[in-house]
Amino acid sequence: NFKDKIPAKIFDFTNLETLILSANALKKIGKEIQKLHLQHLAIADCGLTEFPRMVLRLGRSLKNLDLSDNKICSIPKQIGRLVNLTSLNVKHCGISDGISLHYLAKTLKILEISANKLSKVPPEWAQLVKLEELYLNKNSLRTIPDAIASLSQLRVLEINRNKLTTITDKIGQL
Repeated sequence: NFKDKIPAKIFDFTNLETLILSANALKKIGKEIQKLHLQHLAIADCGLTEFPRMVLRLGRSLKNLDLSDNKICSIPKQIGRLVNLTSLNVKHCGISDGISLHYLAKTLKILEISANKLSKVPPEWAQLVKLEELYLNKNSLRTIPDAIASLSQLRVLEINRNKLTTITDKIGQL
């Protein structure tokens, strides 16, 4: 269990592709992270209270990012710097409405955003044309916008344990 930061020795492993730091008491991610060419980074349940912006320094290499079970509440628009990000897990992070992910429109295939505080799905999420899996369980959604039906690559849509009152015909045809 690390205290506050990632041990410096980890950054000596410059060929590292996967780094799982989950369930450690990290306060922040330092700029040393850019020494690595990570494809998969898991920093779930680390007590983070904001999006770790230093992760953005993994721009071209990072494909999978797991920030679940932290209290980050929002995702900065600079997430678009992660130009090859295909999977984003922000389950149980305290995220509420107003989150914009269209910056990942060209790459994101899996979005796990369950157990947050969403009351609506932003219509601009229809721009996530590569999206194959969308997990929206345990939010406060009342409806799913018809625009989501335009996601032609979508194979998995999980919307259980919400407050849905209706499912439109377009969504029903997915």
